[in-house]
Amino acid sequence: MDFSSFPLEKPFVTTDSWYDSMIVCAIAYATVVFFGAFFFSAGYGKFSDPRFGIELDPRLGWFLMELPATLSFSYFYWTSPKAWEAQRVFCAFLFLRHYMNR
Repeated sequence: MDFSSFPLEKPFVTTDSWYDSMIVCAIAYATVVFFGAFFFSAGYGKFSDPRFGIELDPRLGWFLMELPATLSFSYFYWTSPKAWEAQRVFCAFLFLRHYMNR
């Protein structure tokens, strides 16, 4: 993405154009979802509808939704060279314990 026409000298914290592009895409997507939520009902709970796809047990659906966050955190944390520093182990314990509880 070319940010040369952007009014600020440095529009983002980084100079990595790929990362900056992903941030812009995420903000655009969040904006669309935010305004779309005013016009469409979410397809779960009392608004569940077969048009939205397969129906799962809520506990299984929650587990599947949280699984990528848990697995990706675990992989990237434990492959880090600084994984065994005491403060980091404590924070990792809190994060993983939080997800095990859910």
